[in-house]
Amino acid sequence: AKRFAKTATPVGRMLGKAKAIIKNATKAGSKVIFVTARADLDDKKLFINTFKAHGLDMSKVYIERAGNLGVRGAAQNKKTVFKKYLDSGKYARVRMFDDDIRNLNALLSLKNDYSNITFNAWLVSTQGTISTVR
Repeated sequence: AKRFAKTATPVGRMLGKAKAIIKNATKAGSKVIFVTARADLDDKKLFINTFKAHGLDMSKVYIERAGNLGVRGAAQNKKTVFKKYLDSGKYARVRMFDDDIRNLNALLSLKNDYSNITFNAWLVSTQGTISTVR
């Protein structure tokens, strides 16, 4: 598995932001879901332990593996997962951070279907900067 420095590297900065999001969101009663393109055949324990090793409280995060849906492409598979949660009627707001604009656009394409839900999307660059996607 890749090891990321816990310093001020781009990945380190994003992990710091992820820690704050998990802490603040779950304290406020929100649910944090990591949607990954990986499938069951990948090592789930290694995936979770990699984040734990960087200080993320993974006991407060649910991992949703969109790769289990087939080979329609990561963005389409993730869109299907997003719809599953949005269709439940339990969510008033969805926020997404991703390094692939296609995944963010897949989420944002649902805005018209769920007009009562607030959508926020941010693109994470390889330098660790974050920009709003509309």
